Amino acid sequence: MVINFLSGWYYCTNERWPESVKTLQEFQASKKISLPVVAQWDLLESDKFILDTGDNLVVRSIKGAAPDARAITSTNQPPGCHGRDIELKAHLNIED
Repeated sequence: MVINFLSGWYYCTNERWPESVKTLQEFQASKKISLPVVAQWDLLESDKFILDTGDNLVVRSIKGAAPDARAITSTNQPPGCHGRDIELKAHLNIED
């Protein structure tokens, strides 16, 4: 969810998707964005998480990326950007 949240904010600020998790980490630090959870950047930057950008942002995590984690694919359409109101448009597919 950290990636979806920050990616939406990034998109509304830059009118494009982030290139990488590292880009999101730098964006979060530069804007001093408080997160509701502590982001595990080392894990999110590992090969257990994949970002595919195009018209939509697709985020994939593999099964077991974290203890007892399922594989998840999140497809994000460009968010609605209304000033500080950001409407995320994400679809999650949680695999068994």
